[in-house]
Amino acid sequence: MRNLYLIGIMGCGKSTVGKKAAGILKASFYDIDHEVEKTEGMKIRDIFESRGEDVFRKIESEMLFRLSALNVAVISTGGGIVLMQENVDRMKNTGKIIWVRRPIETIVTGINTNVRPLIKNDPQKLFKIYADREPLYMKYADDIVDNTGSLGDAAEDIIRLHRKWFF
Repeated sequence: MRNLYLIGIMGCGKSTVGKKAAGILKASFYDIDHEVEKTEGMKIRDIFESRGEDVFRKIESEMLFRLSALNVAVISTGGGIVLMQENVDRMKNTGKIIWVRRPIETIVTGINTNVRPLIKNDPQKLFKIYADREPLYMKYADDIVDNTGSLGDAAEDIIRLHRKWFF
């Protein structure tokens, strides 16, 4: 399998950059959160509120396993996908993992907290979440793309890595 998995904290640009890169690569693009919402018929925040984070993580893992059966897809994951070792193992076994990194200070000032259940009432919680997850992103990523310039720059970095790994 030659999938690219984009990991990183919420709001770092995984979906936006991933969609652009997939378009240039002529690859399929999937956003796990979006696919979960379609399958479950409800927003992520509603799943968190009505069923809890544990149920969401289970659904998220199931979606990852479904999408990982594809070949040559760019898959934007949820920020917490790295919290479960089975998810990381699946991504490693079916492709390469790219950490889309963006300064947390930039994310906090531009993120819509109303649609982010983990920081809904306190955007400053994002600093704690990031501190907890950053070592995991670093540990599991096959490479890093800094999303600090233009959308095109970050997408080109993803394409460069794709070519390096798969061609």
